[in-house]
Amino acid sequence: MSRRSQKLVEYGKPLVLVTEQVPTAPRGGAVVQVACAGVCHSDIHATEGILQQQNLPLILGHEISGTVANMDPTVKTDVKVGDRVVVYSMGGCSACSRCAEGRPIDCLNRVVNTNGAFIDGGFSDYVVCPDAKLLLKVPDSVAMDTACLLPCSGLTAYNAVATIMPTVNDFARHTDCTVLLVGMGGLGLWAVQIAKQLLPSNVRLVCADVDVDKLASAKDAGCDVTVHWGKEGQ
Repeated sequence: MSRRSQKLVEYGKPLVLVTEQVPTAPRGGAVVQVACAGVCHSDIHATEGILQQQNLPLILGHEISGTVANMDPTVKTDVKVGDRVVVYSMGGCSACSRCAEGRPIDCLNRVVNTNGAFIDGGFSDYVVCPDAKLLLKVPDSVAMDTACLLPCSGLTAYNAVATIMPTVNDFARHTDCTVLLVGMGGLGLWAVQIAKQLLPSNVRLVCADVDVDKLASAKDAGCDVTVHWGKEGQ
């Protein structure tokens, strides 16, 4: 079986479309048929040569959703062939205590199996996940083009909101509270939606940006108040 892939062959040049055989699932891993692959800004940096950490040629793309095509049958996980999944791309060695705790980004053996950065990623019909335990099921209610973004930009925004939650919750118990979110790009819009779900109902969300269109999107996402500021000198 073959797959089409967009490969980064040379920094600063367009990706190259190639056709090659689909790899088999490695020991402990799985192969996912890609449904959607998001374009992260780090992918753009990679193509421009700003992040020259890759061994070229390489298939970029670490924001991946799809369907499990095959997997190592010895893997003990609740994910099975045919399941809709997202790929958490920050894989480690899968053997040390940190990886066993679900913290592969802190791998004691300093193994970084990051799809789209150090190993082939999701700009392809099929992607290999070295550790099947890093596949997370996607509910039927979540669209795949949304799901692919969750393990990267979604988690980044969640971490920002989760970091302020203890302080905000403490204030909100005693009085009304306001949270200012600056920058209403992709991460900012995630943060608005996550904050509305996780923070107390008496917390007011104020969103600020220089772009009125982005502020309109923030309002649609649930922001209570928008603030538009101009650039210095205007």
